[in-house]
Amino acid sequence: MKKVLELVKANVFIVIFVVISLVSMPVLMFFSAKQNAALREKVEQEVGEDSRKIQQISVTYTAPVLDPNSSPIPFNRPPNEPTTEAIRAYVKVLKKESDAIVQLAQEHNKRDRRILFDGLFPEPDAARETRIRQAAPAIRAEAHRQLINNVGAGSPPDAEFVLQLLQDRRTDMLDRLASQGREEDPDERAQIRTKLSEIRRNVYIEKSKYLTFYADDNVFRGVTPWEQSFLPSIETIWSWQHQYWVHQDILDALVQANTVAFQAEPIAQAPVKRVEQISVAAWDLADAAPTASVGLDASVRMMPDYEASLSGRAGWPLRANPLYDVRYVDLSLIVSSKQLPAVLNAFSTVNFMTVLDVDLEEIDANAHYAQGYVYGPGHVVRAKLLIETLWLRQWMAEYMPSSVKQTLGIPLPGTPVEATSEEQAPPASTRSRRERMQG
Repeated sequence: MKKVLELVKANVFIVIFVVISLVSMPVLMFFSAKQNAALREKVEQEVGEDSRKIQQISVTYTAPVLDPNSSPIPFNRPPNEPTTEAIRAYVKVLKKESDAIVQLAQEHNKRDRRILFDGLFPEPDAARETRIRQAAPAIRAEAHRQLINNVGAGSPPDAEFVLQLLQDRRTDMLDRLASQGREEDPDERAQIRTKLSEIRRNVYIEKSKYLTFYADDNVFRGVTPWEQSFLPSIETIWSWQHQYWVHQDILDALVQANTVAFQAEPIAQAPVKRVEQISVAAWDLADAAPTASVGLDASVRMMPDYEASLSGRAGWPLRANPLYDVRYVDLSLIVSSKQLPAVLNAFSTVNFMTVLDVDLEEIDANAHYAQGYVYGPGHVVRAKLLIETLWLRQWMAEYMPSSVKQTLGIPLPGTPVEATSEEQAPPASTRSRRERMQG
């Protein structure tokens, strides 16, 4: 103990410093902790206030949707880069999908279209124009004959051929009786009549086995010889071209109705028995006034117009729009009443076609049989249909003459667009659809 005191006395200043240090450290730690807590509380308050301010700065993000009948989806978020980037990526994917849908729609509508009047569209070849216009009526008539052949349609056996065949068979039967020393008595006459009826029926049935349905090139109303003293105009020939495409789609739909497992059904079992008439509502392009340009923006939302059509879709001349034109078709068919739904469903599978109206009539099948038409054992009716067909302008404009574009309101290169939305489009007519179709 004595040595410790001597050591303290010899190093008194060092001992005092150590003692002070040991005593002050807890005090300093106490005050430091207290200051840290205050500082932390202050920082937390400031951060909380800043966070509340940021939360109050809200941005409305809008996520578009592919369905044109649905509204974009809005949601509020504080502005931040991850959300903005996510929306940007979503819109990019949606745009890609939308473009793909538009492309598919164009390809579906365009199909593998044949230009009948090569060298005339979109702008005529000056060196060939007159020659093509001279040949156009004959080209049109031959193209429609080929349409009938291509779908496997045809007429019943020729009446004169059947009559001559029956007369020859009757002569053979009478000669056979004469060679046996017999004369034609009432019983023999009845037997001959029965045999001739069987022959006749077999001829009709045999011909029907090789047809998709009954039809000939006379079913196309309006496809008649050109009897004017002047050449058909470019606008008239374009109308012929478009009408041909409509006819093509209608016939293809009827073939589709009669096809099971990629094979055409015989007429006796098929839904469509006979095509009596195909009438496309005419367009007067040659004398129509130009329409204010509505552009070719396929993204414009089309508002339904139920005054124009049961579907709500309207096109030139009723209401020009940038997306499509509408052609109406009156169709008269003989169909199986039991299989009528298959006929109605077939149109939409081929192209953008909608059945707007159906009228059914009873027919006398025996009277049709007398003309060579064999419809099979089931009940049949006459179905009169009104078909709406849509034609997308984006691909059609590639072939249209300039004069037709101006009439339909399709902008020429370098021409400003005067109407870019449905609200700016020309108003719909107050006439009924049937009245407009009748001109």
